[in-house]
Amino acid sequence: MLVVTRAEPDASTMVAELRTRGIEAMAVPAIAFEDVPGEPAEVTARRGFPTDVLVASPRAAEVLLRQGIDPSWRVLALAPRTAALIPGSLPVAGGGAALAALARGVPIVLRSDIGGEEIRERLPAVLDWVAYRTVCPDRIELPEPCEILVMSPSAVINLERRAPGALARATRVWWMGGTTRAALEGVGVEGRRWAG
Repeated sequence: MLVVTRAEPDASTMVAELRTRGIEAMAVPAIAFEDVPGEPAEVTARRGFPTDVLVASPRAAEVLLRQGIDPSWRVLALAPRTAALIPGSLPVAGGGAALAALARGVPIVLRSDIGGEEIRERLPAVLDWVAYRTVCPDRIELPEPCEILVMSPSAVINLERRAPGALARATRVWWMGGTTRAALEGVGVEGRRWAG
């Protein structure tokens, strides 16, 4: 059994896709999200002025769409999946560094409360818009034995908090992204890169 630790609804979508490929899988989200209501006053003040908006995730894209995209803004979206949610956006591959390289002026960075360092390290000034928080579910219950697919450093932290030892007991641990791999190594777990 492969356990997918993504937040909902992405976890269930991924599980359904894996099952169509004959992989026995189930969703056990190890992270959840809470929206941060409204937008910062600094963002509101930029409405009506040409501004680059860097969107770091599909969740951030959903928040931007709910708040409304100012017609004077140029939206750069990290990865095709995020760009597909925002009509007229420019998809950017290559992570936060690639987003930062294309940004003009002082961009608005729409993101979670966690991460974003890669962009902020490369730009002299940004306007952070924390659109949502990444939180730990109250309970995480995993079947045993199982393989675990970990999608973020936050999922590693939350699994250790809510299901101590589960990563070490897993028959195999898969990871996506270098920061997730580093988080696993930080808790003494060696995994394999998920190719997909």
